[in-house]
Amino acid sequence: MLISRAIAALVVQIGVISPSWATEKATPADCSLGVCAINILADDLMTSPCSGYSGIIAYSQSSDATLIQCSSPTKESKILIYRRGNKMGETYELEDGHFFKPEYLAEQAADAKSDGLIPVPACDIAKQRKTAGLIVGEKEPTGSEITPYCYRIYYIDASATALHVTRDDGYKVPPASKKTVAKWSALRRKLTALIKP
Repeated sequence: MLISRAIAALVVQIGVISPSWATEKATPADCSLGVCAINILADDLMTSPCSGYSGIIAYSQSSDATLIQCSSPTKESKILIYRRGNKMGETYELEDGHFFKPEYLAEQAADAKSDGLIPVPACDIAKQRKTAGLIVGEKEPTGSEITPYCYRIYYIDASATALHVTRDDGYKVPPASKKTVAKWSALRRKLTALIKP
């Protein structure tokens, strides 16, 4: 059942569930280090191109950088990155990405120093930024039997006039096509409305 998957995603992302949330369309925003995440609970909010997925909308408190993550246990996840205050601004789409809270990289670095045993490490952890902000990880094969893949980190940077998505190896992600932007427009509008100023 989709609501069960959404609630399971909530436990992973936020860690606490209140029984009263079961009748809500989404959880309250959970914020840390300037980044907030809202788990989507209502099936009717997850429309095309994410029908049948569970969802998260995450956003920066210091800029209008925002992302939608659509997750499924049987299909690749989808991520849309955009500026919530600018309908015509740069928009990016990533396949099979995963939203991480900003403290993820610091925790990875600490784990690596303590015992070196990280189930799914960030790739090139020593080269990651000290302060992350809004970030996404994308799986990359490692060739190792112990850790078969790692997360390549994408940094989402927004200024008053622009939005950029840069991978940790310096690659700059190109903006999505107009066709891609159009297919996300209804879902983007619905989920962005959940963000309270």
